Amino acid sequence: MLLVKDVINFLEEKFPPHLAYDWDNIGLQIGDVNQEISKVMVALDATTAVINEAINQDVDLIITHHPFIFSGLKQVDFTTPQGKNIQKVIKNDIAIYSMHTNYDIAFGGMNDILAKKLELQDVKPFAMIDDVHGLGRIGELTSDLSLVELSEKIKHQWLQEVVYELKTVDCGIGGRAKKIAVIGGSGGKYIHDAKVAGADVLVTGDVTYHTAVDAMEMGLNLVDVGHFAEVVMEEHIAGLLAERFDVEVVVQSVAKNPIRWEGSI
Repeated sequence: MLLVKDVINFLEEKFPPHLAYDWDNIGLQIGDVNQEISKVMVALDATTAVINEAINQDVDLIITHHPFIFSGLKQVDFTTPQGKNIQKVIKNDIAIYSMHTNYDIAFGGMNDILAKKLELQDVKPFAMIDDVHGLGRIGELTSDLSLVELSEKIKHQWLQEVVYELKTVDCGIGGRAKKIAVIGGSGGKYIHDAKVAGADVLVTGDVTYHTAVDAMEMGLNLVDVGHFAEVVMEEHIAGLLAERFDVEVVVQSVAKNPIRWEGSI
């Protein structure tokens, strides 16, 4: 008999909750830790489409990266999209558990997965939260690349399944890149940390205009792969759970990147 708390305990051993930032809302979002489960779904977000798919597939537990409930709720109004989703998961006895910045920071988590996909060597943490752990990862390519070459490899090889289009910020100092920093999600606020760590390029998402200007001023190239690139966590977590537990584990199949570029498929 597998319980929700068994899965939670396993995940929290690997991705300790104490690593999460104070502003984050991780952990059990909805449900009962003593609930029996026979089927688990992994998703980047517990969207309406994902929840409907989970209901149709008789899923008992949804594991997400982004918190289902991020900020404090003052009311649960069943006429709102979030309220309807809360009503659905409760009516269908579905628990939702989220691990966010603790998964980003922990060794073997989000940013190590991304660093591995970018084939970085000698990977180390940066943007440190203590003496050992850092949010980002920095490492070296086996051979240096121009910013255009790096972008092409990311789009057509390393992250081809999760990146439709990307944006670049070329600081205009010329040369080729070898030392690459990576932060999944919105990592623009860490451009100074990446520069101090010696990065030629920071690969992240959600880069704003002002962040781009600041990066150019300090001589740091950027590659914006978008926030949806974090969807790499789905197969990773599903694999860990399937290896550890005798339970059916599925990856959501309905979510799509809500941000599209003209001409993208």
